[in-house]
Amino acid sequence: MITEGKVSLYTLKANFFYGNDRTDINQSDLYADYDNFYIKRADEKVASNEFFANVFKNFKKTAKKYFSDCSELVTKIDASDFEKDLIKIVDYYNSNFK
Repeated sequence: MITEGKVSLYTLKANFFYGNDRTDINQSDLYADYDNFYIKRADEKVASNEFFANVFKNFKKTAKKYFSDCSELVTKIDASDFEKDLIKIVDYYNSNFK
């Protein structure tokens, strides 16, 4: 868990290997680290990544929709006050929207 409150944010870190053989590593092999974010409101039973699965493709639109119940935060997201930092956005939401 990254942060907990009215909205909680979780991450699952994964490593991917794309190549022929782990014992014969060369420059054509590719390693990737990946953070998969899960978000859950306090009244939900299960955290989901469906809503934010493609968040970085259209971050503002997705984040503004998810946090539409907090107009002050939506304004800040629209103004790029948080860039694309989900942790800061969730922390702001939990601290300022009761």
